[in-house]
Amino acid sequence: MFEEVGASFHGVFATDSEQLPALEEEVIPDERDLNIKITTEEVRKQVASLDESEAIGLDKVSPWMLKEAAQALRIPPALIFNKSLPKGELPSCWMEANVVPICKKGDREEPPDNRLVSLRSIPCKVLERITRIRIVVYCGEILVCKQT
Repeated sequence: MFEEVGASFHGVFATDSEQLPALEEEVIPDERDLNIKITTEEVRKQVASLDESEAIGLDKVSPWMLKEAAQALRIPPALIFNKSLPKGELPSCWMEANVVPICKKGDREEPPDNRLVSLRSIPCKVLERITRIRIVVYCGEILVCKQT
């Protein structure tokens, strides 16, 4: 059976480099594009949009606490984010998750009847949301430039 699947796809892929289309010159990003600064306003907006009933991660930081103290606590996360991004490192507690089973149907004791859910750090989720928005905006700008 594996041979049949392999044979059916064999003709689809090019193996000779002469058959490959020529690519445009590699685009090297402008250094300014790589200098990402997270603003306190971005942190405030994302913290304000948190669901207060969302489960907390291993760091025990709750979304309710972050929302209640949003005005006072928007600068420290922005500082941590801006120190972490250039290094490509995050606080180790943000990388850990509490994995819990959620029963989707049937017997709670049967593994196939459960779905695993990762309870991650809320500050890390805030950073991920800010980063996702930045990536979507950046990719949109590139697409507009390439299409004109």
